[in-house]
This record gives sequence, C-alpha cells and structure tokens, in this order.
Amino acid sequence: MVTLGGFAGPAKAESSLADKPSSELMSLLPDDAIPADWKVEKDDLAGATSSGDQLCHQAGDANGGKVNFVVRLQALSRCTELVDVLYGKENPGVDMIGWARSIAPAQGFNTLQTGTASMQVSSAPGPNTAPYPSVTALMRLPDMDQEIPGQLVTWVRVRGLLLVVRSFAWDAGEGRARLDQVVHSAIGKLQAA
Repeated sequence: MVTLGGFAGPAKAESSLADKPSSELMSLLPDDAIPADWKVEKDDLAGATSSGDQLCHQAGDANGGKVNFVVRLQALSRCTELVDVLYGKENPGVDMIGWARSIAPAQGFNTLQTGTASMQVSSAPGPNTAPYPSVTALMRLPDMDQEIPGQLVTWVRVRGLLLVVRSFAWDAGEGRARLDQVVHSAIGKLQAA
C-alpha cells in the first residue's frame, strides 16, 4: 500500500465494486459512523433510478436517470439532524463528479431545479478523500432563514461506485464534522471490501 495524502492508495489498480450485488453493498454502509441514539434505516434500492426523490435528484442530477442507486442509509436524530448515504452506479458516459463541479461555483451560488423545488448550490470545503475524486457543495432553499445552516453534500467515486453523503445539523461545525466522519467511514469500508 502507498499513502497518497488521504487514504492509503493501492500499489496497483483496485477492482471495481460496481458489479457487487446490493445485498453485499448493504453491509458496506457506514452505520458505525452514526450516533447510537439516532434512528437508522437501511434500504436495498436494487438499482432504482434517481427520479422521484429530492435527494436522488440532487445526487443524481436534476433530471434524474444518470445514476442507478443501489443501497441507501438514512439516519435522523431527535433534533431533526440527518445523514443520508447513497451508493450508486453511474450510467455509461456519465461523470457525476464533473457534473457536481459544474453546479457548485467557487464564488456565489447557482440555482438548481430539483424536481418541484429549486435549490441554491455553492462550493464548500469537504473531506479529504484522496486519491478518490470528490466534490462537496452547500445546498440551501432560496427562502431559508440565513441563520439555518444549509445541507452539505459530498460526491465521491470509489472503486467504480458513486458515494453520495448528505449531512445537516443545526450547528454547521457539527454537520461538517459528521460529514467527514461518515464519508471517511464509507470510503474505508469500500476500500477494504
């Protein structure tokens, strides 16, 4: 193994996880990074497309259909703080990391239509995922109170799978720390599989 600034990189190319059955990917969800008192649900999506769900729209693209999501973990605290994790397979010719970069400007914000709602999107600092490519964005509803932190969303490509993690906390620092923890746990599990 060779260390590359973030995660340990393999000495040779890693095998793809894209062909693993969803039942195996369920066991690779980062439930160990979720606080013990949170309500956690894990779903086998069996390759459901990204249409019809707000996070899937945000994660997969505004029109849906670029990513087939395979498994999902949703976690909610008593204070309505949340973590949402998706593993999916990009359709041929799709580059979701490039797409995420294109919608999250470094300065100012972009307005993204997601189903019936619009979302303001801007670039945000994210977890160190090297050597795996990633993008992190801050998403807010246009009419959201400025004192309420937006939700952070990170897209990462790991061994042929697209990992999407969304984090919201009433304290922006806690939300960012939890995002880092969940993303790192998920990458560690996918890397070790």
